[in-house]
Amino acid sequence: MKNTNAGVDEIAEDAREEFENAKQAVLDAYAAFLEAKKHLKRAALAAGVDFRETANERLEEAVTRARDKKNEWQDTTNEYVKENPMTSASIAFLGGVLFSRMFGR
Repeated sequence: MKNTNAGVDEIAEDAREEFENAKQAVLDAYAAFLEAKKHLKRAALAAGVDFRETANERLEEAVTRARDKKNEWQDTTNEYVKENPMTSASIAFLGGVLFSRMFGR
């Protein structure tokens, strides 16, 4: 029974690591998006294009909606993992196997 629990704990930890890696990738992509926005604005201003306040507000709203959606998905995923640890570990394990098969060679 101890080996089974250790295996499940290992799979759960792998799932947590995968989730944290995915979360970090989303945060990095968001940071890159904000940096690109700054560069685009500078380039447009240098070219003489005047940004309207409403366009900037729309962009901010879109970013806020995307961030809220990410948080919603993260919360839903966290709840599912807590409520279904064995299923979550199994899915993570199978995903890892498929990923390693696809990119391992």
